[in-house]
Amino acid sequence: MMEGKIHKTTSLFSIQEHDGEETGWKYPSFSIVVLCYQNKDLLWGMLDSICQQDYPNIELIVSDDGSDDFDAQAVEQYIEENKGENIRKVTVRRNAENMGTVRHVHTVIAQVQSEYLAFSAADDRFCGKTAISEYVKAFVENPDRGWIVARSRITSANYKKTIYTTPTERDIPYFQQGDPIRLYSRWSRRGLAIPCSMAFRKSAIEAVGGIDLSFRFLEDWPLVLKLLRNGYMPIFLDRVTAIHSAGGVTNTNVFGTGVRKEFLEDKRRLLETETEAHMDLLTQEDQKAYRQYKREIMQRQYFFGVELPETQGKLRKIGLLLKKPIRAVWYAEALFKERRSEIRIKKMALSSQVLLVISLMMEINCEASRYAGFFGLIALVDGMLGVLLLLMSLLCAAMVLYVRHHEKLRRELVN
Repeated sequence: MMEGKIHKTTSLFSIQEHDGEETGWKYPSFSIVVLCYQNKDLLWGMLDSICQQDYPNIELIVSDDGSDDFDAQAVEQYIEENKGENIRKVTVRRNAENMGTVRHVHTVIAQVQSEYLAFSAADDRFCGKTAISEYVKAFVENPDRGWIVARSRITSANYKKTIYTTPTERDIPYFQQGDPIRLYSRWSRRGLAIPCSMAFRKSAIEAVGGIDLSFRFLEDWPLVLKLLRNGYMPIFLDRVTAIHSAGGVTNTNVFGTGVRKEFLEDKRRLLETETEAHMDLLTQEDQKAYRQYKREIMQRQYFFGVELPETQGKLRKIGLLLKKPIRAVWYAEALFKERRSEIRIKKMALSSQVLLVISLMMEINCEASRYAGFFGLIALVDGMLGVLLLLMSLLCAAMVLYVRHHEKLRRELVN
């Protein structure tokens, strides 16, 4: 039983404000692991979202992976000043040196004593006050299930603009069907949830061999694919419990090209070991989407994120583009998108028609004119410019269609 006075009322557990014992519920400890690395300014928002949770028995572990500016004492003081009685145990720790996300998670989870846990990056947020209560309630009501997936809102870096929500509406039927292999097929090429929108029984993590230490950055994706492939279907909560801001190593080069390269190599190895090695488990639709994902997402990300920035000199960059024609197409597409707002296709097409009409009129006039040579030259120049503008307008129109199609395709492949 939980000790002390209950200061909050939560309808999920039918708790009434009183000085005595709870009525009908025990509150198992739930551990929240918050992982930090070079993002201490964003940590406070995550801590606020935890302190606001209404679940009455939370263990909070804040662990930093060797950041230069992490101040454990300041973090402890902030938690102490903002937490309620629901935060029963607090641990703030720091690795002596950076060990990478995967080993960091593995090290901290090994210290967790609770059966139920969630782990998250410092720049994510729990959404609302009942996320942890709902996780525990779902576990209690489904004692045979090892993990939970809820929805998360992906936002801009400042958390103000929602980009999309995941799992998407198209993903939800895969959770509702209750087939772990079918869901594995869907999840095999793209993550459907972020860590703090998921919760795990520690025993379920241990049952599939724990966190895979062969990776450096990908801690949750290999884990959930192993769970699914081994028949562990998650509980699905069709509500948003977490917020994830775009950015970080998975989306930007903020930590440098070297780190970005390591991350993409991690991802490539994951796809080889967890997707290509089990292609027979994928549906025909997902096999096709996977092949498109490798080209349109993985290879393209590696080109723009690693190969192009690392290639010095114009001639070498030209050689890089010519080595694989698809790179030249990607590069042309990127340049076109940069200039798209400046390109006036309708004006070019109209101008081409005007020039061609003028050219035709000059050709007619030069036959009965003493200035036939002059009019002939103008007709030739205008005709050539008209044809050039016409070709450019047609090319630009084709590029617009190409860009729109591939933008839509890439959105579908990742969302």
